[in-house]
Amino acid sequence: MKVASYTQISEAEYLALEAQSPLKHEYVAGGIYAMTGASLRHNVIALNIAALLRAHLRGSPCRTFMSDAKLRVNKLSS
Repeated sequence: MKVASYTQISEAEYLALEAQSPLKHEYVAGGIYAMTGASLRHNVIALNIAALLRAHLRGSPCRTFMSDAKLRVNKLSS
């Protein structure tokens, strides 16, 4: 039986690959995962949540994004 190999990549490698890829991927701890397209229902729900969140955050230094924004999220220390 042949076993697939798994190689972690750096953030820089991921960003270079993503810039050339027709598909969207998520980068988590050195691994990349293909993301599927969303349904119309999903988009309506996401837009409603984003609108509420944006209104709630108005006047704060925080910003609201819908999609297609590459973000780095640091792990919170306990």
